Amino acid sequence: MTRNSKKFQKQTNQEQQPQQDTKENILSKLSFIASTEMVKLPTKGLYYPKSSPLYGVEEVELKHMTAKEEDILSSLTSENSKDKFARIVQGILVSPDVDASLFCEQDMAAILLNARKTGFGNSFTVSELCLGCGEITGFEFDLSKQEVIHPNKEKVTYNSDEDTITISLPVAELDVTVRILSVQELETLEQEKKKKEELGLEYNRTTSFFRACIKAVEGIEDKQLVDKLIENMPAVDALCIKEYYLDFRPKLSTLQEVECQSCGAVNRKEVPASWAFFRPDESIRRESNI
Repeated sequence: MTRNSKKFQKQTNQEQQPQQDTKENILSKLSFIASTEMVKLPTKGLYYPKSSPLYGVEEVELKHMTAKEEDILSSLTSENSKDKFARIVQGILVSPDVDASLFCEQDMAAILLNARKTGFGNSFTVSELCLGCGEITGFEFDLSKQEVIHPNKEKVTYNSDEDTITISLPVAELDVTVRILSVQELETLEQEKKKKEELGLEYNRTTSFFRACIKAVEGIEDKQLVDKLIENMPAVDALCIKEYYLDFRPKLSTLQEVECQSCGAVNRKEVPASWAFFRPDESIRRESNI
C-alpha cells in the first residue's frame, strides 16, 4: 500500500468514526423512547378460568405506543373500536404468547388507560354535561387518578374452576349459579335476535340470556327448576343478575372531581371511555389536514 493510500484510508476512518458514534447515540435514544413498563391488572388474573393462560397473571409488560399504533388509531371509529383496541393491545404486549382477545373488559380497560397515558400524557379533556349549569362543556381529567374497586363478595362470588359466578337474589332469596358466556355464545344470541326480527317473531333478550347462562338454583342443576325461576323471577332479581354479571370482577375506577370550564362548578365524574379517548389531537388533525 502506497503512502497516499494509507493517508487516504486513515482520513476516511477518522471521518467515519464520528458518524458511527452519532448513529450509536441515536439508536440508544430510540431504544430508550421505545421503553416498556409493567401494568398491574385489576383482576390479578384471579377472575379467569383456571384453563386460561391469563389465570394468575397479576401484571403484563407493555411497550409504549409508537407510530404503528398511531396509524391504527387514525382510522378509529365507534363502530370498529373494539377490534382496533384489541390490535393496539396485541401490538404493545411484550410477550408474543399472550392473546389480547383473552383479556376481560376490566383488564383491557386498564391496559388501554395506561397506553393512553404513556402515549399522550396524563391530561385528557373532553366535552361532558355539567350538573351545575346544565351545559355541554369541557372537563379536564387526570388519568393518573386511579383506584381498583372490588366487588361485594357477600353478593357475588367467582369460581375459577367452573368459570361461574354465584349471585344471591335479594327478593327470591335464592343463590343462582351463572355461567360466563363465551364470545361465540353471545354472538349466537345476537343471531337469534336478528333471525326472529326478520321473521317478525317476538324476542326477549333477557329471557334468552338467562336461559343461556343460568346453570343452577341453590346448587341444583335442573332445567325445569331454572325455567320456573326465569318465568317467575321478580324484576329486581333479574336486574341484580344482569348487573353482577357485568360487574363481578375488580375494575379500575377513574372517578374524580373535575371543574366545569364554563361555570366553574365541581363535578364528580369517571373518565368517559369511548373511541374518542385516543383522539386527543383531533382538532390539530383538522387544522393541519394530517
